[in-house]
Amino acid sequence: MTQEGHSDHTAVVLIHGSMMGSWVWDKVLPHLSHRSLAVDLPGRGLHPQEPGVVRLPDAARSVIDDIDAAGLRDVVLVGHSLGGVVAVAAAASLGSARARGLVFLSSVVPREGRSWVGELPTPNRILLNLILRLQRNGARAPERQFRTATASDLDDETVSAIWSRLVPEAPRLFLDPVSWQDATRVPRTYIRLNRDRDVGPKLQDKVISHLDPVDVIDVSAGHLAMIGQPREVAASIDRAASTMLTT
Repeated sequence: MTQEGHSDHTAVVLIHGSMMGSWVWDKVLPHLSHRSLAVDLPGRGLHPQEPGVVRLPDAARSVIDDIDAAGLRDVVLVGHSLGGVVAVAAAASLGSARARGLVFLSSVVPREGRSWVGELPTPNRILLNLILRLQRNGARAPERQFRTATASDLDDETVSAIWSRLVPEAPRLFLDPVSWQDATRVPRTYIRLNRDRDVGPKLQDKVISHLDPVDVIDVSAGHLAMIGQPREVAASIDRAASTMLTT
């Protein structure tokens, strides 16, 4: 889905998190001042595929194919949660000439050669690593965890509507190591969600400490801020993109 903005060949590319789709950005899109493209990762929406066969390079390639199909040249990649890993992989392939910036929205962003799971605290890392390797055909969080952590600040009706749209996620997106390559030169902004019970403030701060972003923007919201606080998320993305696309 695209939206008009500043340049025919420049846009912010919105990458959703685990189990979701491009629809998660629907409330943010009307408030963005930049042209935008919300993509579906493989396994949902415009890109149906069995989640068990999808690897991180496949997801990155899918994002780049959508960027190219939209006729975009310079992009700011915005990754929410697990989408941050895909954003890094896509930026590494695009290179700093086309990837003008990376914006991470409450993302666990791995260091070079590490995976999403590899950045978690030890007990969580061991347990989740085992669970994901057993769920080869697609991973899905328990509904109770989703309601109490991921969607903790949303009303019951909204949470039920979101839950009904979720799909099993590709386990390899959590497990595959990330190679930054040329993306190490891409400017980075982190949007920290201060009421997030899924990727908590301590884990976000740990990521920020090794990510060394050029800017950290605080939003008082839970993990699904793009649904709970869409205006604030849009303003934060615009703030980051305005700088990245003019340097």
